[in-house]
Amino acid sequence: MAAESPLLVAFLAFSCLAVTARADEKSDSLAYEAKRTQVLEHGPDERQGAILGAAQDLARDGFYAEALDVIFSMQDTSEADWESAFDEAMDSAALSGMGRATVGPGAGKIYGYVETGAGIERWEDLDTTIVGGHVRAKLEWDPPGSGFDRLSAETQFSDRNSYFDFVTKGAVLRRMIKFETQALAEKKLWQSYGDSLDRLYLLGRMDLTTRPLGKPLAFEAPGYVAAELFRHEKFGSQSYRSAGITPGLQAMSENTAKFILLSWELRGTQYPSADASSNFSDGPVASGWWYGERLSLDAETRFTTTRYNRDSSLFRTRRLETLAGGSLRTLRWLKLGLRTSGLSDLEDWEESVARSVDTVSVDFRLTGSSWMLRPEVTAEWAGAYSTSLACAFTRGRYPVLEESEGIAFPYPHFITPSSDDWKYEAGFTMLTKAIFMTLSVDYEVNWVPYSPLIYSVGTSKGAGLDCNLHWNLWRWLELDFNSTATRRLELAEGFTSGYISSNTLVSLGLTARLP
Repeated sequence: MAAESPLLVAFLAFSCLAVTARADEKSDSLAYEAKRTQVLEHGPDERQGAILGAAQDLARDGFYAEALDVIFSMQDTSEADWESAFDEAMDSAALSGMGRATVGPGAGKIYGYVETGAGIERWEDLDTTIVGGHVRAKLEWDPPGSGFDRLSAETQFSDRNSYFDFVTKGAVLRRMIKFETQALAEKKLWQSYGDSLDRLYLLGRMDLTTRPLGKPLAFEAPGYVAAELFRHEKFGSQSYRSAGITPGLQAMSENTAKFILLSWELRGTQYPSADASSNFSDGPVASGWWYGERLSLDAETRFTTTRYNRDSSLFRTRRLETLAGGSLRTLRWLKLGLRTSGLSDLEDWEESVARSVDTVSVDFRLTGSSWMLRPEVTAEWAGAYSTSLACAFTRGRYPVLEESEGIAFPYPHFITPSSDDWKYEAGFTMLTKAIFMTLSVDYEVNWVPYSPLIYSVGTSKGAGLDCNLHWNLWRWLELDFNSTATRRLELAEGFTSGYISSNTLVSLGLTARLP
């Protein structure tokens, strides 16, 4: 009875809560990425890199909490116990077939959580306040002696919706073939338009990889099929079928500090009730990182061509996206960083234009691009705390097309409004075994230099506050707090909303873990 008392206390506490909130399900993944980057930036040796690789395999399968435990366990090991701890971790990983560390409650056991929460949203521009709450429960099982890593069932009841979600994850052939399936049924509640968003979502994913062979160069081909069915469709919520695969080659160093991936992404989506929106996209993708003792670099670029099943209007788009960043550690505790991104769009259109005497078909092309620079200074101490100051500048230029082939359009065409945006940020992060917290404030200025008459030229200014806290109060009880507030300070007369809006979101949640 003593072992069950914490869980009993949690359930009793939940039944008495008047205000609770949706827990941040991304906390584990964000904390894992932050901790992994911290370790990589401080130069892991080959042994640490091997354990980081095992943690990354867990994260790739969606087990972020377990991956984070692996990294913290590695750092908590004293020098005297390091070799034995390393050998135990690698022996455990070897049993799984590809360097996946065995952590958590162990094969054959059932575990999970019960979560209750509520939140409040306030949108001043719309004069709208939304208050809601939910109760969510999830059970997970690691079947012993099978190709399944985990079977999970999750259900939620709230004032807005109810759903049931069933997921399977596993691997076969020395984990060179990974698979995942998901089936989710959801019912929306209290909708003004009825149950138009009742839906069924189905997903099948398979990842073919030679990484378990332990070679520096590996082949990967992750693929998926998915379908989403709505009982009653509406604009923005249409039934579809989708499939895709991304074959590629990747190379990684033994300590995981150097990595490069070259792949080709192919993806197709069909909308049975709106075939003109069906499309097929493909294109190359290149990404990689390099972590040195003082200098770290990472980058990703992709070029995507999308073709639509249309005989008029937009029928093809081409987009080039590039993200890159780097940091220089001038002192052990001080880091200078720079992030940059670029986006270039090209759209091909074929449209019918009505004239006074007839209707003609006009082919035309819309173009535009944007880029961003974000320098940042970060100070770290005690291995768990960091503060940062950053300033981001984004410029977007999207020309307005008013005629083509000498034929004037009834209204101008453009991809999106042009703008110059400044954003100043300050942040604090705390990352320990028990607490993961981020706190940030920002001040943003948006300037629209020119646009069609439907958009006003002018400036919008605003400030924002964001706080996220995930706290492991005890081994069996967790707390999540999230708060986001944005305040519009100045708005040009007639300025189209959408850049900076005044809103507030606050949520609080408690999660009880099953033993």
